[in-house]
Amino acid sequence: MFQAFGFSNMYELIISNNNRYVFIPIMFSIKDNKIGHATMLIIDKQSMMIRFFDSNGITKGIINNNVIDKFLKTYFDIFNITFNETYIYIEQESWIGDNKYVLNSSNLKNTDVNAGHCMVFTLIIAHFLSKEQLELNNIIIELNKIKQDELLDFVMGYTERAVENLKLIDM
Repeated sequence: MFQAFGFSNMYELIISNNNRYVFIPIMFSIKDNKIGHATMLIIDKQSMMIRFFDSNGITKGIINNNVIDKFLKTYFDIFNITFNETYIYIEQESWIGDNKYVLNSSNLKNTDVNAGHCMVFTLIIAHFLSKEQLELNNIIIELNKIKQDELLDFVMGYTERAVENLKLIDM
């Protein structure tokens, strides 16, 4: 299931944002099932490139990367025509390639990191992009250099701190 922003809403979201990157969360779920998957659209206003980021790499299985790419490319082609913009949607296979830009369980091969950690990896990437002004590919390559047990500690620590931060919010 997907609910896309209307073109005028997307335009306002991109134009009103003063940051280099605009992040749009995209959540996948299976009807009548408790399975979900967190991904995001990364809009780089400086390079005018748009990428679909999935910490598992090229979306496989029940989520078809070709369908995602075709939809997003068509959506932003219409967006560009409508608002006289020049954003380019980069298809997943052209920037992920040989899966060197994969973070989640495929690298860790650990049952402790998979379910739910797609959200953590998505937040980490958004955080690094917005705060450190690093390039997406470089962030992923550097994270992949971390030893398996250290990456597990990193992900679990980030997760634990996020949960602790939620406790600080008085609801």
